[in-house]
Amino acid sequence: MNSGGSSKIPSGIHSKIKLKDIEITDTYVDILFEDPANGATINKRLWIPDIAKTTAKEGMSVQETYELRIHEALYHLLDLAKNMVGVETASNIPISDLKSTATAIRTLLMPYTNTKFVNLKVIKTMDGKYPDISRYVGYLEPYVDGQAPKLTFKPSELSRMHANSQSDASSKPDISDVV
Repeated sequence: MNSGGSSKIPSGIHSKIKLKDIEITDTYVDILFEDPANGATINKRLWIPDIAKTTAKEGMSVQETYELRIHEALYHLLDLAKNMVGVETASNIPISDLKSTATAIRTLLMPYTNTKFVNLKVIKTMDGKYPDISRYVGYLEPYVDGQAPKLTFKPSELSRMHANSQSDASSKPDISDVV
């Protein structure tokens, strides 16, 4: 979801990233992040599950799988709120269905888009080709001016990034060749 022709935020740990928007549709919620330094963007898409289209995960009923997917999406939204406005404020967000909760979080956070920032961990897709945000919470932390980010990559995330850089090494110049 790149807007305005801007590029995608590359893989890595990024500091002072702003929440650009939270887009809510009938089928998904997009959390759009932007690097204000260069206008690059990346989004985290949270699918709104439809029980009629939900397939049971192994060992779970359709209803349990459906509820798990809702909880996972809510967890991402609440983690965003916690990292932007703090645990105390985030704990006051009314939790109901996914769309209503996303709307409440959007209403809470949008006034802070130019004043509250986060550090963001961007990984690579499973094939190692494209920047992506993890399926699991742990890719955000509050930005603190003058402090280095504390986010780290898991070994599996590093191996995907390293494997792709190895295969691309022959086709792309090394940064040390340019500097």
